[in-house]
Amino acid sequence: MINPPIDEPGLGAEIGHLALSSGGETVESGFLVSALTFRLFASELGIILGRHGADAKYDEPVRLLLQDHIEEIEARRSTTVEKHVPERQIRNWLKKGRFNLKRELKGPQLKNLSRLLAMRHGANFSVPGAGKTTTLLALYEILHSDGKADRLLVVAPKNAFLSWEDEIKACFPKYKISFRRLEGEEAGVASALADDPEVCLITYQLLVNVHGQVGNWVHRHKTHLVLDESHRIKSGVSKVTPAAALKLSGSGVRRDILSGTPMPQSPEDLRPQMDFLWPGQRILPEARSRPAILEDTIPDIQARMTPLYVRTTKADLKLPRLEFVPISHEDPNCRVMIANPAACGEGISLHQACHYAIYVDRTFNAAHFLQSVDRIHRLGLAPDQETLIHILEARWTIDARVALRLKAKIDAMCQILNDPGLAALAYDPEDVVEEFPGGLEAGDVEEVVDHLVRDAD
Repeated sequence: MINPPIDEPGLGAEIGHLALSSGGETVESGFLVSALTFRLFASELGIILGRHGADAKYDEPVRLLLQDHIEEIEARRSTTVEKHVPERQIRNWLKKGRFNLKRELKGPQLKNLSRLLAMRHGANFSVPGAGKTTTLLALYEILHSDGKADRLLVVAPKNAFLSWEDEIKACFPKYKISFRRLEGEEAGVASALADDPEVCLITYQLLVNVHGQVGNWVHRHKTHLVLDESHRIKSGVSKVTPAAALKLSGSGVRRDILSGTPMPQSPEDLRPQMDFLWPGQRILPEARSRPAILEDTIPDIQARMTPLYVRTTKADLKLPRLEFVPISHEDPNCRVMIANPAACGEGISLHQACHYAIYVDRTFNAAHFLQSVDRIHRLGLAPDQETLIHILEARWTIDARVALRLKAKIDAMCQILNDPGLAALAYDPEDVVEEFPGGLEAGDVEEVVDHLVRDAD
């Protein structure tokens, strides 16, 4: 609650405009804003107060919120790529841990964990199949053993629930962790939370309807919050589902995000994810309207982002070679086949049974393409196993323009995440010859229109 001074109408008007334009609402005695909203405009509020020479009085909850906000700013600014916890210390922690972690962390996982432990909040942008879930569970085990966390809340797509449950059982077979899927709308969630489980899984969609219940549970404990497939919130507060996840950004003793494709459309996809980890800190430069200008900011975005995430690349996993074979509808051996990358894009491992994929028709959604490829090319393959990807393209059709847009998106992700391995997936169509609405953005539509108008001639 913000109560502007009655005797200073100018100051009150500025504070009111700031509160309302940021999503607050008018109430009888002032303006009501969420904790997240307050953190997002805290800097502007300070500027307004300074300009008017005014002092502010904060009640205890707001004072604690501001104190936490300042501590997080300092923590983020002090985070560097050099900061890490020694691996020997990590191994000692895990040996003494209450859960007795069964799985031995591989080199890249241990390296990521050492960096994540040196961060107050973290992002793991490792490629799918690199063991992000195991790394996160090891992180939670260490936090729990150190008394810093006692609950884990994972927001994830529903098709990832089974994977999380399997990983928990595989990592901690000697310790029966109580975990529950939060399902069944308000009544079902209330019943599950009444049992006070240690680990809760909830979908992004359901969180919209039960945010209050879940938020209360989070605040009652030392909760470690995790967004799995965090690119799902790339639309930010403009969409209901991502907004519900972002409302949790001021909660929890620790926040982590996991995604193998954190910016499937453009660097702007990173902004809401960073807002979840570091609300109100405006890590990315201000948004620009023209794509060309945005591309010019990529080196700046890379510099700002590099200390704040870890990433295991395909090269780090030392996987057997992946071969892409673009094929022209002029090949006499070509036959009609049906595939849907979106259906198997997340939470499924097929690499033990499938080593050959054929893409008949790709959309503009880079996440669907990259995630589906990684279902069959991931950690666990035999060193001599060949994985083959065929991409069918019809000459003089929209296929070439889809390939160009996917290349631009993957190239940008390659630069910002400093992962040269992604470049192999972003071939130029000249070399060949999402969920609704399919990952389209302005540049994609322009390519479609240009194809229909010009190429038809």
